[in-house]
Amino acid sequence: GSNGGFKVVGGVYGGIAGGSGAGDGTNKGGAGGPSGGVLAVHARHLRGSGIFRAFGGNGGDGVQGNCGGGGGGGGGVVIVNTTSTDGWTGTLLASGGTGGAKSGTGVAGTAGYSGFVTLNVFS
Repeated sequence: GSNGGFKVVGGVYGGIAGGSGAGDGTNKGGAGGPSGGVLAVHARHLRGSGIFRAFGGNGGDGVQGNCGGGGGGGGGVVIVNTTSTDGWTGTLLASGGTGGAKSGTGVAGTAGYSGFVTLNVFS
């Protein structure tokens, strides 16, 4: 619909946060992945195809003993503002990273949550 002179064409939201991984406290658990960054694009016209993306990093693997993998980093933020998308077939992505593998009896890290994606077309 219309809102204050612009039209929201698409938007998806999930929490922006990393996952988690548990270790036994005595060995080397995997590190958590970094979160995705922020990508803001302001363009008069979008044409062609392509991908705007802000992915979270993958969690590190548990490397010895009974350690957990690190959690994946949360997806970032992608915001695209434009006046026209005629002739544009691109994609906006803000996926979370994957969790790291466990070591021994540790627990695998969880995936990071998806981030925030929005495409605003101003009239």
